[in-house]
Formats: sequence, C-alpha cells, structure tokens
Amino acid sequence: MRSQERIWHYPEITTANFLGHLGQSTESRRVKLPMFGVWFPGWCFGGLWVWRLPELKSAGPCRPSRSLRSSPISRRASTTRCLTIEKAKPIKCGTFGATSLQQRYLATGDFGGNVHIWNLEAPEMPVYSVKGHKEIINAIDGVGGLGIGEGAPEIVTGSRDGTVKVWDPRQKDDPVANMEPVQGENKRDCWTVAFGNAYNQEERVVCAGYDNGDIKLFDLRNMALRWETNIKNGAHKSTVWQVRHLPQNRELFLTAGGAGGLHLWKYEYPIQRSKKDSEGIEMGVAGSVSLLQNVTLSTQPISSLDWSPDKRGLCVCSSFDQTVRVLIVTKLHKI
Repeated sequence: MRSQERIWHYPEITTANFLGHLGQSTESRRVKLPMFGVWFPGWCFGGLWVWRLPELKSAGPCRPSRSLRSSPISRRASTTRCLTIEKAKPIKCGTFGATSLQQRYLATGDFGGNVHIWNLEAPEMPVYSVKGHKEIINAIDGVGGLGIGEGAPEIVTGSRDGTVKVWDPRQKDDPVANMEPVQGENKRDCWTVAFGNAYNQEERVVCAGYDNGDIKLFDLRNMALRWETNIKNGAHKSTVWQVRHLPQNRELFLTAGGAGGLHLWKYEYPIQRSKKDSEGIEMGVAGSVSLLQNVTLSTQPISSLDWSPDKRGLCVCSSFDQTVRVLIVTKLHKI
C-alpha cells in the first residue's frame, strides 16, 4: 500500500475475517447494530452476514506531506459477526437506504427476482416481500431513510429482465413505477441503479446503468426519461459496477470497476447552468468530472460499495475474490 494513495484499507480484513465455513453454526444474537453496519451478500450460498466494525484508531500522527497522507490505521482492529441469516435463494444485493437508523431494516434482492425487507432483530420472516422481477435482481438502492433524501421511503431495483422498478414498502405487490423498454426494443441487462435529486418532498430521480454502456435518468415526478447517453466501457476501461456519492459532499463520488479498481471523482459545475436549444427551449448544461485518485484493490470485479453516513471518507466494498474491504479516503474536507 503506497503512502501517497488517498484510499487506505485495513490490511487484515480479508476473507478469513469475514467469511465463515459453509455449514458453520453461528448463533444469531438479537443486538442493536452500530450506526454504520456492514452487510455482505453471501450470494453463492444464500447467506447474509452483518458485521460490527471496531472504532477507528490511529497508530500515530501523520507527517505533513504534499502527497496527502493519512494516519496509519491500527492493525489490531477486528470485526465481530453479530448476525447470520441463511435463506434458500442466494442474495445478490442489499441496502439500508430506505430505513431509519432506529429501525435498521435491510432490503435485499435475490437470484429469484424477489424483493425482501428484513427486520434484523427478528430475521426469521421478512416484514415485506414481493416477487419483483422475472430474473435476478442485480442492484438495489433506497431513499428516504438514514437522514439522506427527502420524501417517502422507497426502494429501486434493477434486473436482468431489463426493467427498473420503484417500490413503496407501504404498498404491497405492485411497484409505484416501472421503467421498461418499449415494445420491440431489445431488453438490456440492468446492472446498477441509484436514487438522486431528492432534495424536497416532490423531486426524485432514478439513474440506471446497463450492460451495453447505456445510462438513463428517469424523472419520477413527471414519469419521463429526462436524459440518456452511452459511455461504452467508461472510465475504468472495464464495466462500471457501482457508483456512490459521498453523503457529506454530493460533488464527490466513487466508482467501482470490473477490473477491481476504485476511482474517486469530483463534479465541476459549468459556468453557464442553462442555455437555449435550436428551438429556443431552455435546457440544462452538463458539467464535467475530474479524476482525483484511483487504486486497484483486486483482480476481480468490485460488486458492492457504500459510504458511511456518519464518518466522512469511511466506506466498504466487496468483490468476487470473496473479500470485504473497509477503506478510508482522506483529505476529503480539503477538496
């Protein structure tokens, strides 16, 4: 791990720390989870593990440097598995984004196309369940919980069947919005979804990414496609698996790639925020992004990624090499 990199990780949090042996008996303790809990989808075996993270401890002060160093993290840190859930269908994705910090309900999508919401205090049966898609649910996101985003708590899912659906846990069976290709158009595998623009009770958008490089921005207020583009292989020179904006600064975001890399980006606002098109209609002007830092963590795709809403720069990711990594990105307050 080079000192000039802004992205650091616990060197001892590896597969052995996070994954138990198949068939291992682990008692589920009904305990209150920390404000920043880590969930790791056991998608191969239909299992779900929730972990308690240790308090971050510095091994000593950092020396001033132009290369933006961070304080070393104590290697004595360890993790505690505080909950194990094993289900028949393998779990592909999950989010706490549609729940409050008090409830800590976990929403998951599985290989059978099912959407479940679990009360981790009583995980025997889901508090909400719906057959959401015909095929595997690749990605899920939540809004309206954790103090992030205004409006009702909602969940969005993206599937191999080419559809993107928005769910309100208060409404059973049917989605509140369904974005799918028009008749005759080829269905593309939806790999990632994310909520955004939820700055008041009315405004909300969903961004979806597809296997062919398509990115589509759906306006949920007007139920219309607001914007779309195609980026082919994108900035990673591989598939972009995840995008997560920093909760404390929406202009900064991380992307995770199929080649095992993380890229930290900064959005730059344009000088002119709007302009008129050839027909005199007002239209927005897109800004630009600049790459701040990148690091390669694995030779396998990084399949999940999330920031802590409490600790600036603290994040967690998992990859196909069966490893969960906890990272901290430093100097974000100076960008």
